[in-house]
Amino acid sequence: MGNRTSEENWAARERLGAVERMLWWRGHVGRPDLRELFGLSPAQASADLQRYQELNPGAMVYQVRRKRYEAVAGMVPVMGVPDFGEAVRVFLGGEVVSGLGSGGGSDLVAEVLPPVRAVEPQVEQAVVRCLLNGCRMRMVYRAVRRGDEQSGMARWLRPARLVWDGARWHVRGWCELRERYADFVMSRIVGVDEIVDGESPLPRDEDWECWETLELRPNPLLGEEGMAALRFDYGMGRKKLLKLKVRKALKRYLRERMGVAEKEAERFWVEE
Repeated sequence: MGNRTSEENWAARERLGAVERMLWWRGHVGRPDLRELFGLSPAQASADLQRYQELNPGAMVYQVRRKRYEAVAGMVPVMGVPDFGEAVRVFLGGEVVSGLGSGGGSDLVAEVLPPVRAVEPQVEQAVVRCLLNGCRMRMVYRAVRRGDEQSGMARWLRPARLVWDGARWHVRGWCELRERYADFVMSRIVGVDEIVDGESPLPRDEDWECWETLELRPNPLLGEEGMAALRFDYGMGRKKLLKLKVRKALKRYLRERMGVAEKEAERFWVEE
């Protein structure tokens, strides 16, 4: 009995959440929406709309002519924080998420995608297995920087972390060739020809465990209007500095994402 009650409560909450999402993002919801999404009877759909009205009074009003409820200005969600990513996928992109869908494809959303940096499935498998089981793997890595004498050499790596920098995957681990922790772009790993058990505990990763604060201020070369726009963009208010807490090992990736360029004229931000 208890499990059935929990399932019923969960299903009711899902339906109320759907009502709120449609009101918040689309601006309206009607009984046919709930009937189509959840296969409800007319009476149950009406009951759910009434329940949401009781839960969030003043959030919606019934429009007799349109036969639907419409969100009022200043509506405040009570079922959770609105998720813009979900709105893009569900209401604009046509992808079905948690029972909600826009009913087909859409030209309302575009995405700029860089070329795919393919990673060999064998490499992905090896990295995951090593991370889960504490193993070492022998790999060949091709470096991009000119003059890297270790590029193309076989080396043993003890994977410790996976890092996504916003554009590509890195595997961070103890490199026995360099005798230190290093990050390797996974798409540059040519192959893994051997996996063995780790022989000893991993050394302490000082740069991973150390946290630092990246302090940035808008580049004065942007001018007053440009700097003001950047402060508004990042919600800085009257703060002069944008302070971002980051692991020391990941600081360079964050600097790249924030546009801290080498040439001062191309920078959005200046590091303190």
